[in-house]
Amino acid sequence: MNESSIVIDLLKRNDEKSIRTVYNDNKNGFILFAKRYNLSQDDLIDVYQDAIIALIENAKKGKIDDLKSSITTYLFGIGKFMIFQKLKKKGKLLR
Repeated sequence: MNESSIVIDLLKRNDEKSIRTVYNDNKNGFILFAKRYNLSQDDLIDVYQDAIIALIENAKKGKIDDLKSSITTYLFGIGKFMIFQKLKKKGKLLR
């Protein structure tokens, strides 16, 4: 089992320590990455928290059992998609 598989397994079991670790290890990097999209700090934190929830739900549903990327890359991908959805709603996304 690789490290991602172990983390995914722990997320499936709602392991609080693992969830907290994934959350804390990726938060600052995500906020720095997402600042380029001109959303407020509050919006960025909301998106990040929603992305964490989606990550956990996808783990529980078995959708990421064969994840080929790192947890961080997958999480950032979810967050980026959610940012685009938010920008689209606000009419800020250029087509």
